[in-house]
Amino acid sequence: MNRTEYMNALEKRLRILPKENFNEAMDYFTEYFEDAGPEREQQAIQDLGSPDTAAEQIITNMAIHKASVPQKGLRRNMNALWIGILAVCAVPIALPFALMLLCVLIMFLLCILMVLAALAMAAFAFLICGPVAVAASFTVLFSAPATAISCLGAGLFCTGLGLLAVYGVFQLCRYVLINLVRLFGNILKKKGERHA
Repeated sequence: MNRTEYMNALEKRLRILPKENFNEAMDYFTEYFEDAGPEREQQAIQDLGSPDTAAEQIITNMAIHKASVPQKGLRRNMNALWIGILAVCAVPIALPFALMLLCVLIMFLLCILMVLAALAMAAFAFLICGPVAVAASFTVLFSAPATAISCLGAGLFCTGLGLLAVYGVFQLCRYVLINLVRLFGNILKKKGERHA
């Protein structure tokens, strides 16, 4: 196997990474081969191991790095979580067990996301109902003042509760996402310690 074949095989295995991380990994291997030079190409390939082993190692290292460094922003946390899932699934175990583990992880994540989505919808429902109730209170202000005051109070209460709920759900989503990334990072650290 020469450098081109090795890089093509590696590229196929690393395509599952987010674009930014894929480019970073491919740049690393390109630089590694350039540093080795054409005369030490075969030695570099032996040092790196098979493309499967190199891809598994780079995914695991990225996941450990992403888990140890707090990520800012939802998109970066989702990328870190995805890399963590990929790294856990890159463990050299039997394929059926790996598929079962992947299915369980996906279902676990979907359940968490569904609960968070339900909480977000409830928060937004309160946030939307509040101003509607406030507007409705003005329509009956002269015909039923007591009803208007009750609607106004309920509307203001729902608006305030909705604002607090939206903020709380946002913070909860952030907390859950950060802890999921840490969980995958801890799993990978333990895996790395066992292989060392």
